[in-house]
Amino acid sequence: MRLELAVETDDSQSEVRVIGEFDRLQVARFDRIAANAHSGVQRFVVDLRPTTVIDSAALGSLVRLRHALDDVECELVVIVGLPFQETVMRVGGLFEYLGVVVRPVS
Repeated sequence: MRLELAVETDDSQSEVRVIGEFDRLQVARFDRIAANAHSGVQRFVVDLRPTTVIDSAALGSLVRLRHALDDVECELVVIVGLPFQETVMRVGGLFEYLGVVVRPVS
């Protein structure tokens, strides 16, 4: 059970690449990093393409992030690339709400 988070930030955008298993054991870590990384940016991108597991706790974390970003008028974009990732977002009813974009893994 391992999760790596890679953060890149410039003046207008932050991006967090979630690598590995994004599950209930990793949510607190993601929440802390996301809270610090979205400060002062206009767009926050969460790239889930390298993610191998996404559970309901992770989805809850993304919903909390969306609420926090709404409070500071920051756009959220969640990138998925694998069929299971797209299915999780669609079945959970979060595809549009989280601003999900499908970009196949190359």
